Amino acid sequence: DLSNNCNDPVSNAVEVTIQEQPTVDIAASNSIVCIGGSSVISSTITSGSGFFLYQWQSSPDGSAWSNITAGGTGATYTVPTSTPGTTYYRLLLTDISNGCNDPVSNTVDVTVVNQPGVSVSVDNPLVCIGGSSVISSSITNGSGIYTYQWQSSPDGSSGWANITTGGNS
Repeated sequence: DLSNNCNDPVSNAVEVTIQEQPTVDIAASNSIVCIGGSSVISSTITSGSGFFLYQWQSSPDGSAWSNITAGGTGATYTVPTSTPGTTYYRLLLTDISNGCNDPVSNTVDVTVVNQPGVSVSVDNPLVCIGGSSVISSSITNGSGIYTYQWQSSPDGSSGWANITTGGNS
């Protein structure tokens, strides 16, 4: 202060932190699930201010996007699995600090499939000792990614036991 006998005050200090621009990536816990299964999409944010708003979006074809209203505003999103089909997802991230970019994540797809069914058939149901019979399985629906475990029973209704030699193909 240039006036006579005035003090020269010093202000308080403030801190300004400069961050790198944010980026966001997403990944699904399960990309193929059966109806009623579970898949959660999680986001990983790198840099930015740490103060974010989330908006998940879905698309039936990966090009026409719609905001998800129910449960679509958090860091993770639980995919609905009541209807079969493939849906694409992405996350719009808003960094609420001044000058920060608002990135859009990569796209992931989750496919919901009908529950699998299996039936077996035999080519020769009655054989003598030394004869052979081939039992075949037919699987409908499901993911297409299966493991097999054949079982046998002395009466077809109880006492089922895993077949250990050749019983998993």
